[in-house]
Amino acid sequence: MDDEQLFVELKELYSVVDRVEQHNIRQQLQLLDKRPPRRSRTNWFEDERDQQIFAAIRKHGCKWRLISQQENLGSDDAIRNRVKRMKIDDVPFDLQNLVKRLQVTSHRSVHDPAHKPYTPEEDRIILQYLSQNTSRSVCWKALQQDNSILRHRTAHSLRNRAYRLKAYTR
Repeated sequence: MDDEQLFVELKELYSVVDRVEQHNIRQQLQLLDKRPPRRSRTNWFEDERDQQIFAAIRKHGCKWRLISQQENLGSDDAIRNRVKRMKIDDVPFDLQNLVKRLQVTSHRSVHDPAHKPYTPEEDRIILQYLSQNTSRSVCWKALQQDNSILRHRTAHSLRNRAYRLKAYTR
């Protein structure tokens, strides 16, 4: 065997040894990894899962993170959102008041006038303001402050409504 051929064979041998060592190192790192295994997604029948959620709520209350960790029913957000979106008729009688409170509780107050639908009068004022001003000179804060009917609306809300109205009138 000449030196070149020997060199090529040694190089191949070292590359094989290197790959084996890298594989062994990866396996050892996986064994040392202390993180819990990822939850596998499972297909549940909704009724069965809902019954398990109700049982967990009876046991833990509305502690969504605790329910998520101990009962393995999904993430805390997924469980809470599932309960919030349930029809009240599908909820057991003993939990109906709790679910009603969850469904009503929100970052927006139900009685907040800023979140009520726009009236035709408000739309007319916005369109009139748009026709009098070019798009670059529109000041939504000024419209909000100058007009008593629109005072409860935010400047961002007025701007968004105006853009929607413009899209509808095209």
